[in-house]
Parts: sequence; C-alpha cells; structure tokens
Amino acid sequence: MYDDVDDTSPDPYDDGPPAEIGVVRLYLDFGRDFGRVQPVLRRWYDEVVDLVLPELGPGVRARKHGRVVDEAPPGGGSTTRRVGCWGDALTASFCQISWGWSSSRRRSSLDLYVFRFASPDHVMLEAAVTFEDQRGRLAEVAPQLVEFLRRVADSTDPAYGELALDGGATTGDTLLDMGLYRVNSDSAGASRRFLRGYDWVTVCPRELVGRLGGPDALAATGAFAEVVPLAAGGVLLRAGDAREPYPPASVQAVFRALAPVLPPGKPRRLPGYDLSRLVFADPTERGPVDPGPGAAEPSIGGAQARLVSDVAVEAVRNGWLTTEPLQPEHPGMAVGLLGGHARVGLTEEGHRHAEHLAVRLAQGAELEA
Repeated sequence: MYDDVDDTSPDPYDDGPPAEIGVVRLYLDFGRDFGRVQPVLRRWYDEVVDLVLPELGPGVRARKHGRVVDEAPPGGGSTTRRVGCWGDALTASFCQISWGWSSSRRRSSLDLYVFRFASPDHVMLEAAVTFEDQRGRLAEVAPQLVEFLRRVADSTDPAYGELALDGGATTGDTLLDMGLYRVNSDSAGASRRFLRGYDWVTVCPRELVGRLGGPDALAATGAFAEVVPLAAGGVLLRAGDAREPYPPASVQAVFRALAPVLPPGKPRRLPGYDLSRLVFADPTERGPVDPGPGAAEPSIGGAQARLVSDVAVEAVRNGWLTTEPLQPEHPGMAVGLLGGHARVGLTEEGHRHAEHLAVRLAQGAELEA
C-alpha cells in the first residue's frame, strides 16, 4: 500500500513557520509480562495505520527499515537490528523500537517509538505526527489522534497516557516530572497512586478514578469537554477543542479537577523549556493559582530548538538512547545540556552527536542572527 523507500523527511533547518507536532503517549507498567505487552504493541501499530497514517496525504513513504535495540544477557551490552515489518520488532528482549513514514509532497511525517525506561516494568509508547507548512492541519487531525489513543487505552490497563499538540522530547519523563524535577523511575513507580501529569488529553488509570469520584463527578467539574470511561476502569479526559486546545484557563481548570490525585509539590521553572501547560502551585494547598511561566519565560531560540529536536529524532531513529542517564562526571558540554532533564543516556555515538549539538548551542546567538 505504501512505497518502501528510504526516509525523505524535509530538512528541519529550512526557514518557514514552525512545524505543528502532535504527540500521543501511553505508559504501561507491566513490561516484564510480554504476553500482555505484545498485543498492545500490535494494536498501537494497527490503529495508527488505520486512523492517522492516511492523514499524511499523498506520497506517503515508509522508511526502508525499522530499528530495534535489544537487551543482551547481563554484561553483554545491547544489540541493534533492522527489521522489515513491525511484527518482527516485537520480541521480549526489545528495549527500543522505532518506525516511521513521511510524505514529501505535503512535508509531513509520522513516527512510532517504543521505549523501556526506569526499569523493565515500564514501557512508553509514542506516536508523533508532524506537519510542515500546513497551518491548522494538526487541529483537523486531532480527533483521529484522540480516537487512536482511546482505542489503544481501551484495550489494556494503562498507567498513564496523554496527547499534547505541541510535541516534546522523547523520554520517560512527563512535563510534570520535569517541572517537579522528579526522576521518572519514582514517577512511574507511583503512577497508580499519583497521576503522572495532565495535558490536553489525559488518560487516568483506574486506581485514581475512584478517588476523583468517578466519570460522572469528573464530567461535573466542567473542566473537560469529554470524559470517556475505559474498559479496565480508567478514563480518557479531553480538556477542550483542538482549535484552542489548552488555554491557561483550561489548564487551571484541569489542575483543580485532578488535584486530589496529583503528586505533592510546586513545579519550578526550567529555563529553555515550555512549561505553560503546568500550573505552578502545590495541589495539596489551597489558595491563589500561579498560572505558569507565561510568554516571558526565558527559552532557547527557534534555531536552537530545531537543533535539539534534530538530535532527539536522530537518537530515536538510530538507537542511541540507553536506560542509563548521563553521569555528571561525563566529559564535555552535553551533560549540561541533557543531564538532569532527559534522564536517559546515550550510546558513545549518541554522546558524540550530543556534544556537537552542545557546541552549536553555545553559538546560539550566531544561529539566531
């Protein structure tokens, strides 16, 4: 159905309006039970092909190979292999799986990524759709993304899920993890006691729904345009319309509705990151709500952001991510760029590329000139 050719994604450094990026993530906490994980991974692929891939438009081309990083026996390191179909990637030893399509005619792409993080128990499934030079296209496709997440979440018992219409880094961290400076292993381990985050669309696990009063009580808060019960007892919560999915007032309403199950602590600013989808308040405290950093929060420039995005995409495609984070004593500038935020590690090849990126970011003023 789709041409089998090498990736022809557009140059990410081309001038033009910012790309529109929608990212769907689903988190599982039963990764050691491959008999439960494998059907979810198959459903992830099948549903995205059915619902999202047709939205890329004409000229869709699959990348020639998918890439899988497998864990080896203790002391043996990891191995990387190429696969010709998604089913061949689904082995119990997988650590990372990456797959994707692109449309050169409409400058759009769709990437799938599966990543074990924190421990073998925790698996993140991600689907990211990107539209270049197609303002408003993501809002048109958003209903398919919501339905894609609903179908897969309804087929399993997820620990957390989300849909964000502005992209984000591929790690095991949620935006709330970053704001709380929280290690993703702690967050994931407590995901059925505290909600890991909240976004335009949020999947809340079954253990937390009762503490929130159930689906009817969530709907009665007025914070959500849609409350969808899931088969295992969780709920899918959509905050608003895709044309203006998550304005500050909506962010605050969602925060208040979910406060009883959010982890304690007040998020802190993280220069260089857009945390506008968080409320800067402790959910356990009552009082005025700090709406967040706002537009004036310092951030990296557009060209710098494209550089960071480029390395993140290449790390996923080439299997450079590891479950061991960069250590503070690692030589060079890259640890300052990635350490403490990504909370994942890089292979030696990935280190070299990240170091190159760090040098380029140090010349950011020149890049923006």
